[in-house]
Amino acid sequence: MNNTDTTNNTLASIFENAVSKWPERKMGQYTNGDQSYTYAAFGTQVRKVEAMLAHNGVSPEGKVAILSENMPNWTVAFFAVSAFGRVA
Repeated sequence: MNNTDTTNNTLASIFENAVSKWPERKMGQYTNGDQSYTYAAFGTQVRKVEAMLAHNGVSPEGKVAILSENMPNWTVAFFAVSAFGRVA
């Protein structure tokens, strides 16, 4: 049995742990097969979008609507919004 206390884990901490633990591992392959991310590349994209949100005044308590087709960038946007305290 794993006795690790996970009560204080947040989406951001779980995400950052995965990026640091498996940077070169493929995180996912999208259904059309032409795009995939490693954890490190995904983390870089998420941080860029998160920085853009912060630069444009979206506070950590802010709410963000994501209007998109089902595509890989939706996942990046979702993590950039929700992993850093905002509500998607």
